[in-house]
Amino acid sequence: MEKLIKVANSINSYIDKSRVNVPILNNLKVVNNDDKNIIFTAIGRGIIEQFLYDGELSSGETIESRIDKNNSNLDNCTVKFYKDYKKLFDYKIYIQDIKVDNRCIKQMSAYFVDNNCFYQISLAIGPYEETDKDELITTNLFNSLKDILDEANYIEDIGGK
Repeated sequence: MEKLIKVANSINSYIDKSRVNVPILNNLKVVNNDDKNIIFTAIGRGIIEQFLYDGELSSGETIESRIDKNNSNLDNCTVKFYKDYKKLFDYKIYIQDIKVDNRCIKQMSAYFVDNNCFYQISLAIGPYEETDKDELITTNLFNSLKDILDEANYIEDIGGK
């Protein structure tokens, strides 16, 4: 019986994650991946866009505790809360500054929960030389991410159900 419940939960999780539609920025190309938690990765022009599924929240777990858990083991990375953003989903947006050999990668991630399933939509740019234009880079990254978040929706049910 326990195995049957596990299979049913797995199927439900797949159905849930397949119902969320996240647009891909113009001129980015989807690349193949074998990770079951990556719904898609798209790259181009020094930008990486990803849509990730990280399972269901466990009993008593909050979106904030999952975010902290996911970001707790990142090396050479500074993670800061950026803002809450509400559209179809309630997003918690964080900025990650990653140092790689005197260069930077800036990633902005929007986390959200839908039907108890935890998702992450990320945009990353770089690597680039450290610069005093950090505020401009952050603003441009947020504006691009905002375009994606504004258009995220549910996929229509097959068969008009």
